[in-house]
Amino acid sequence: MKNILMIILSFPTMFCLAQTGNVGIGTATPNASAILDVTSTNKGILAPRVSIGDVSVFGLSGDTKSAGMIVYNTNTGTIGGYGTGFYYWDGSKWQKIVNGSPIRAQNAINLNTTTPNASAQYPYVELGGALIRPTTISGLSSTNKLSFTGSGVDAFNVDGTTFSVDATNNRVGIGTATPSALLHINVPANSNNNPDGNGIYVYNAGNSGDNDDAIITARVNGSSAGDPFIALDIDGVQGWSMGVDNSDGDKLKFANAWSDPGTNTRMTIQPDGNVGIGTTTPSYKLSVNGTIESQDFTGAGGKNILIGDDAFLSDVDEAHTIALISNSTATLGKLRLGSNSSSYIYGNNGNLGLKTTTTTQDVNIGGRMYISDGVIQRGGSAITGTSDLGLYSRVSGNYIRIVTNGGEVNFYSDDNTGSSVNVSILSNGKLEARKGFSTERQIRFYKRSRNNGGGGVDNLGNYDFCYLAGVAFRNTDSNVDEDDDYQCNVYSLDINGNADYDEQESTDYTTNFGYSSRPYWRMYSECYADCSNSTCTAICINFDY
Repeated sequence: MKNILMIILSFPTMFCLAQTGNVGIGTATPNASAILDVTSTNKGILAPRVSIGDVSVFGLSGDTKSAGMIVYNTNTGTIGGYGTGFYYWDGSKWQKIVNGSPIRAQNAINLNTTTPNASAQYPYVELGGALIRPTTISGLSSTNKLSFTGSGVDAFNVDGTTFSVDATNNRVGIGTATPSALLHINVPANSNNNPDGNGIYVYNAGNSGDNDDAIITARVNGSSAGDPFIALDIDGVQGWSMGVDNSDGDKLKFANAWSDPGTNTRMTIQPDGNVGIGTTTPSYKLSVNGTIESQDFTGAGGKNILIGDDAFLSDVDEAHTIALISNSTATLGKLRLGSNSSSYIYGNNGNLGLKTTTTTQDVNIGGRMYISDGVIQRGGSAITGTSDLGLYSRVSGNYIRIVTNGGEVNFYSDDNTGSSVNVSILSNGKLEARKGFSTERQIRFYKRSRNNGGGGVDNLGNYDFCYLAGVAFRNTDSNVDEDDDYQCNVYSLDINGNADYDEQESTDYTTNFGYSSRPYWRMYSECYADCSNSTCTAICINFDY
């Protein structure tokens, strides 16, 4: 103790221990209220310098965790801290001693020093006026919330009507201070009319995958809720809506009513993909209840186009045609009529087939044709004003008219103006040539001469008709009581199988002979007793039919 006192006495102006227990450094009269009074005009106190890794860890030697411990933190990356500076231990963690100055009232901050429970020593900080410097509020979280409470229309706003909150009705207005819906956007007149400069604009700046979507969603809570839809309206003029009709099979509908997609529905898309225009119950991929006008209509390969009851195609003329088009330039395709697969019209290379795909001519029919009342005509103006069923050619210089009216079939050679019939086929099947009969013929003239003792058969060939045209003989014997033996005979075994040359006095044979191929004809001739020479001739005819 003596040594200590000697040191103290040796430096009376550097260190002083007062009788009251106060300690003074740099002063002989330490402040009575301070346990330690350090006095200097050109020096400071250097506090312990430590590196705090985490504000929640005490980390000092001895680990006393004494509240009020002060250190200078040298770690700029302290977890939970605010960089370097003085920190004190508050009993549970390190708190930084923040530099500051006395609170002064600025335009955006007022100090209330009167009410309620305020004083000059404990003022309230109140917001008011306008901010005059950029202000950032940070550190917000689910526990550190920034909340606004209030009541009344326009309880909170940004720049008047730019953004307004109706706290009474829980509405938000953009461009209006009196919103009428949960979100009411009011676009000023004469605003930008581009989609990205007017109204709601959702833009996803990503461009790297399927997740880079821009989405606007309308959703209701279950099948018993209302309809999610978008309403479009021209105020006081016309309104439309499009959305899901929750009460009608979740169909997507487009309606001529801005308040309900199920009212005045114009188009419907069912969940199965069927589309209805003019009907809300489409049975096919496209069902139309009404008239269709199309400048270009294409049916996919292998699929059907169904036209309902009493449907028709109108305004079809040279300028408005209906065509079945195939990807192949050689084939047009089939137009099927009815449910029978054999009832169709087929086109190929400019030729047309009815119930046939064999189209060697302009028009080809793969079955029977029935006409109850009318004409078939080639060339000229249309034949009208007749109930006859006829076939007409009105090409100048080649007039042909074949008509019937339930009786005979008459053939004319005039342009529907004459009454003189050329040829008729009667109802009993007979052919009547009223102006004569002429035909192209093939005629053969055959002659056979025989000398005495000669005879035999000559084959004439296949003809429609052969007859004996002439007979000549010569006898040089002067005896008048001679038995001249000569003969000429034309016959066909195809017509009469018993026909033959003979010398009977008479043979009668009568028959009706129908044939599909021409009969074969023969001629027999002879010159025997008392016959010096004989000549037989035959003429054979073929009709060209």
